[in-house]
Amino acid sequence: MEIDVDSTPHTSPPTPATPETKSEKLGSAPIGKLYITFALPLAMAMVMHGLNNIVDTYFVTRFIGADAIAGVSISFPIQMIVYALAGMVGSGASTLVSQRLGANDRASARQIASSAALLSILVAMTFSAIILLSLPTLMTIMKVNATHAPYVFAYLKPFVWGAVLVFLLTLSSDLLRSEGRVKPMLAMILVAAVGNVILDVVLILGLGFGVEGAAYATLLSQAASLFLGMACFYFSKGELHLSHFRFHFSLAIFHRITSIGAPLLLSYFGTALTFAFINASIAYSSHADKDVMIAAYGVLGRMYIFIILPLLALGNAVQTLVAYNYGAKLYPRVRTAASMGASIAFTYLATVVGLIIGFSEEIMGIFSQDPILIRAGADIAQIYFVGLPLAALNLTMLATLQGLGKPRHAMMLSLFRTYGLFLPLIFILPSIWTIKHIWFAAPISEVITVTTMVVVLYAYRKTIFPAKGAVQQPT
Repeated sequence: MEIDVDSTPHTSPPTPATPETKSEKLGSAPIGKLYITFALPLAMAMVMHGLNNIVDTYFVTRFIGADAIAGVSISFPIQMIVYALAGMVGSGASTLVSQRLGANDRASARQIASSAALLSILVAMTFSAIILLSLPTLMTIMKVNATHAPYVFAYLKPFVWGAVLVFLLTLSSDLLRSEGRVKPMLAMILVAAVGNVILDVVLILGLGFGVEGAAYATLLSQAASLFLGMACFYFSKGELHLSHFRFHFSLAIFHRITSIGAPLLLSYFGTALTFAFINASIAYSSHADKDVMIAAYGVLGRMYIFIILPLLALGNAVQTLVAYNYGAKLYPRVRTAASMGASIAFTYLATVVGLIIGFSEEIMGIFSQDPILIRAGADIAQIYFVGLPLAALNLTMLATLQGLGKPRHAMMLSLFRTYGLFLPLIFILPSIWTIKHIWFAAPISEVITVTTMVVVLYAYRKTIFPAKGAVQQPT
């Protein structure tokens, strides 16, 4: 069956039951209220999702040690690749399913969901096999020493074996979102987050499973969350029922799903490479405290991800509001949506970064009692996080460009920041100065990217908005 879909990748918030109500609100309701309506539920979900990494980091660092968190840090890029591939399938499938449901084509929507479930299993099994076979070689390339290697294997092997859980859980959550079922999606994330905390206590503190306990805690909590998701589909009165999933094999649908999900894959993959390259650069250096630096980065890197995740919800809201009001020619509301989104995001990150920089030692002390590790983390945080508020402006401008119908420009600028700036600077800065200068790669990338985006938006200012006389006001 040929499925007619828009090939432009996009992500939309859950669609209310009455399209007329949605249109009226997007074009007339106060922008601030709309941000709360669209962004807050998803932001809460992102926070709960990010807590899994923070909780694991806390238990591993606090109760196992610096070498253990270093091993987990080295494992993180491979974890990110799993999340990237799972996100690609889930994002692509949810977009296509939303489009088909919007067109009242239930059969195609169910076929896409079934194909996505099969694709998730196939990709997960293939990835697991490749990683398990190549893991010793990867450890050699990344120059993992004998102290960290046991922790890497202990944490990573269970996670890789259970990668299929990550794929199916991500797909289930995204498909629920495609139907506008936000509450079950939030319940799944809550089960995973709370379950991970409880199982960390039981497996690490109670049973003494060590790093393996952290990995199994994550997998078991995800299995419980997936079970809840399956129950939601089984007892569903919506368009997607568990009985509709028949593992439909279609190369054409596979291609559509991966094409739409590719931008998310590239973004997550860039994050994975960033973690891997920083760890490798430190490992290959001759710095006396490189093991401590890797451990400290293991804590701060996961904190970085946790802080950024809520911004994805705000970016989603910016894109939606800009797109609707631009299409409706309500240009003042477009400017308001973009500027308010940038202000909210910048204020959030500036506040968080101010707290991190001002209380860096106290924050590191939550995770570890090792004074050397605490001092190393504090020194890194003073540099690594200082440019983070600019990421708020970068994300908002990317979302604005997407909402204005320029996804290619947005994608090019996003890839430019990661692949054109951040990754090269990871190698360039230490080669010019010392390994400690590697942390400047983050703020320098943000400064150059936001400058470039401002220039791009300024260049398009006349084509984006017509003359003032053409502006329409909401009725």
